[in-house]
Amino acid sequence: MAARLHAHILAAALDQFVRLGADGASMEGIASAANVSKRTLYARFASKTDLLVSAIEYGVAKHLKPISASIPEGSARERLRHTAIRMLDASLKPEVVSLRALATWIADHEPTLHDAVQKLVVHNPVGVIQSILEEGARSGELRFADSYFTAMFFFDALVSMPRDRILNRLGLQDRQPAKHAYLDRTIDLIWTGVDALKGAGA
Repeated sequence: MAARLHAHILAAALDQFVRLGADGASMEGIASAANVSKRTLYARFASKTDLLVSAIEYGVAKHLKPISASIPEGSARERLRHTAIRMLDASLKPEVVSLRALATWIADHEPTLHDAVQKLVVHNPVGVIQSILEEGARSGELRFADSYFTAMFFFDALVSMPRDRILNRLGLQDRQPAKHAYLDRTIDLIWTGVDALKGAGA
């Protein structure tokens, strides 16, 4: 019951923060939207910023868990392609775009919380890619010195860069054929380097 109420409050808070922004949302408005008292809200969250961080965590998990839970069997390349497509699609959803904007607000207004929020919006999805790469290394398909750095590189190339090109209208359309073609060409390019490193015994 308590866990269900907690999730209900976070869902209502996330909706308020997404629609009104960090400055526009209020504890009173969130309490009203969640149909709970302000006392109940403050008993669980010490401040609006505390609630905002928890709402971002809730939102990231809401979009990331279905992706990490549905990674298919297959080669590292196949699994990376499947995961990158789903991450790119998710990153373009209005709610996820808003989550990144809220994370930027925290970085600007609450610098001490920057690292914690970055872990939620960047390190967590990168960690999903990292697990695929490490399994690929164990099977002999991949070779690298630093799994996290490599995962961040893949995330930037396959998710961050195409997302930004689409959102900023820089020659990539938010259409499945266009996104799939972009990711296939990018993975082909990266895998040329992967094969070269394997051949060189790096």
